[in-house]
Amino acid sequence: MMASMGSYDTLATWLPKVLEMKDLNKALASLLPLGFFLAGPVVGLVSDRISNSSTIVAISGVVAAASIVGINYVPFPLVLLCIFLAGFSTIGVLTISLTMPTKDQRLSVTAGSVVGLTSALGNVGPLAMPVLFGFLIDVTDTFHASILSVAALAGIAFVFGSRIGKQG
Repeated sequence: MMASMGSYDTLATWLPKVLEMKDLNKALASLLPLGFFLAGPVVGLVSDRISNSSTIVAISGVVAAASIVGINYVPFPLVLLCIFLAGFSTIGVLTISLTMPTKDQRLSVTAGSVVGLTSALGNVGPLAMPVLFGFLIDVTDTFHASILSVAALAGIAFVFGSRIGKQG
């Protein structure tokens, strides 16, 4: 959840600046919250129909990493899709993370407390990642390393996180 919230909030904070540095209209950053807006209901509906939500988390990790890296390298028309998918995939993982306590018999009776604690701890990502992003821009004089750091964190955290609790 920290990687999900941190990745999304970092992109929401810095994407207008990145687009400006790429000589693109900063308003294109609004595709990120559009992905956020659609991810909740779509991923929620899909996860209700698929018994193994860890598969969705793993796929979202790959999509998040690829789309965030794409912001660096793909040509203009595709960068729009990458921005949308970055918002969709990072918040899709958040949607699944918030439902996990209700799926565990032991945690379901205290789901409100578990989700509250998880949400509070999840805010570590939005506290630290935007600072790292800005630091990397200052050190490298470009946004490339910053974008790659968010892509790596999201991809690695989501894919490895999807494996938590799996047997053998």
